[in-house]
Amino acid sequence: MVRFRQQAFFLLIISILFTADFVFSSIIPEEEIENFVRAGNKYLMEDDLDGAITQFDSAITCIQQVKPKKDYALVYYKRGRAHERKKELAQALSDYEDSLKFDPYFLLGYYGSAEIYMKKGSIEHAIERYGTIIEIDPEQPHAYNNLGLAYLQKSDLDKAMPCFSKAIELDPDFVNAHHNRALVRLSQKNYYDALLDLNKETQLLPGSFVARHYYLAVFYFFNKKYDAAWEQVMMLQKTREPINQSFLEELKKASGMSEPKKEE
Repeated sequence: MVRFRQQAFFLLIISILFTADFVFSSIIPEEEIENFVRAGNKYLMEDDLDGAITQFDSAITCIQQVKPKKDYALVYYKRGRAHERKKELAQALSDYEDSLKFDPYFLLGYYGSAEIYMKKGSIEHAIERYGTIIEIDPEQPHAYNNLGLAYLQKSDLDKAMPCFSKAIELDPDFVNAHHNRALVRLSQKNYYDALLDLNKETQLLPGSFVARHYYLAVFYFFNKKYDAAWEQVMMLQKTREPINQSFLEELKKASGMSEPKKEE
């Protein structure tokens, strides 16, 4: 009986040691994950996208073996950014979606996935994503601006306008929101208010070629100086800057010209 107890005790000790060794070997030090992420960030900054993805792959392999943490959402997001920059949109979207599994309040994951949906033409999905960001944090001017752009893709000016206005309310110096609201106002033939936004854009970006000449084009049109307006439009077109189609059509009508006069 004593011998049997000794054997049982010996087997128990062996079992404990084996289990402890297995548990110890399965634990991934946090520092190891951080090192992979740090290296991935370095490659990302150097525009070595393949190198960055390799490091983030290693970090994620470790993450999959440990208890989930909200902080790991950022690792998936970083790998998603690398894939997106490689134009690998499906992989990028998958990583952005996975980041939200670790943290359902991770705003960057929503921004990233919404950006992919916009690129893929899935406008309704993008609208849903930007809406979620605003639900989580109503003080996000970029979410309102991007939501407005999504509505513009649907030609829904009535929904786009308040989005740009809200973005400007939250950040009065938000250049893109001023420009985007000006485009909506041009489409609505509200030239006076469009000029206010374009003027604000030139104040915020005094060295911007596009901001200056867009403002002048509308300014001359508003003051019925159509030749001068056409001259500004031509300068913008040389840079391949898209011109608001509604404004262009109104300029053609008002000037009686379907295109600017040719330079002699």
